[in-house]
Amino acid sequence: QSYLTLKISVNHNVKQIIYENATNHYQTYGYSYILPETKRTGYKFKGWYRGNEKIGDYTSVLFEDHTIMAKWTKLVANITYDANGGSGAPESQTKNAGDSIKISNTIPTRTGYTFLYWKDSSGNIWYPGATYSDDPEEDVTLYAQWKPIAYTVTYNSNKPATATGTITGSTANSSHTYDIEKSLTKNEYALTGWTFTGWNTEANGSGTSYGNEAKVINQTATNGETITLYAQWKANTYTVTYDKNNATEFNGETSKEVTYDNQYGTLPSVKRIY
Repeated sequence: QSYLTLKISVNHNVKQIIYENATNHYQTYGYSYILPETKRTGYKFKGWYRGNEKIGDYTSVLFEDHTIMAKWTKLVANITYDANGGSGAPESQTKNAGDSIKISNTIPTRTGYTFLYWKDSSGNIWYPGATYSDDPEEDVTLYAQWKPIAYTVTYNSNKPATATGTITGSTANSSHTYDIEKSLTKNEYALTGWTFTGWNTEANGSGTSYGNEAKVINQTATNGETITLYAQWKANTYTVTYDKNNATEFNGETSKEVTYDNQYGTLPSVKRIY
């Protein structure tokens, strides 16, 4: 009776190891074989795996060619925190195999962002104060995860004190996200005799100015804040020309520039002698 001979490849998953009976070899189909012993300084041997399947601590039955890989737990692992664009990351922690530690309660900060949680390179999420009981194969870095803050811009029609008319129309609020550029809402206010000249963070125009539909970014770093922009207006000017209309005497300017909602001032004196 003949038997099919298959190959076993042994991967210790480490560059420098101390091992016994752990070389590639051939085994008869359907027969059990003794798994090799292996050691690694500073690590605990978790077992031999075929893919994600642990195949047993001592023996296994061979039915096809396959590779077995050693998996390890680091006896003392360093847990490092990366603020990931922020600042104030917690100090690193040390975790012994088989023990549990608490994820640091120290919260990093980042301008314009809200801290969410920590995430490792495998995508696992860890919240401050959570129990960390995993026994990692290597040192672990936890990366801060952030959410940009959101804020609202409102638009005040800001009627000038000298205006006699009524402002009409409305300008809708706009929602903004930190670090994302966005245009302001187009002005829809109107005031007879006046021209809209832009927006300002102060009603009297002494703050930061923005043009109509200007692209803006990072107007505040406070989550949920409302920014108010005030419409700025300029009274229209026009020229008044005085027609003598056959006057025989005319004293004053023949024309004058005047401003809307302001008085003309002194008019020319005229006289007509028949």
